[in-house]
Amino acid sequence: MKSLFAAFQFLTVIPLPGGKGIGEKDIAGSLPYFPVVGLVIGLVAAAGDFVFTLLFPPGVAAILTVLLLVLVTGGLHLDGLADTADGIFSVRSRERMLDIMRDSRI
Repeated sequence: MKSLFAAFQFLTVIPLPGGKGIGEKDIAGSLPYFPVVGLVIGLVAAAGDFVFTLLFPPGVAAILTVLLLVLVTGGLHLDGLADTADGIFSVRSRERMLDIMRDSRI
């Protein structure tokens, strides 16, 4: 159960019990639970999108759904998307693209 909690702690900002003692070894052991956490995040986003589309126009609902994902994940996935876009659209050699993607600055 600690590995599942570690996966949630690493991939989301959802507070769970025992979060203070999670170390590198716990996170490494939580890898098999990443798809479960991804499913939960997807279900939260789908439920939020369903409600938002009932209440708001499609454009507003889409923005609110993205904001919900940012709130749940702390923007972790958007950072990865930005790093990937930085590298791919840099029009550089493969090695330079990978260097750009590893760089934490946008």
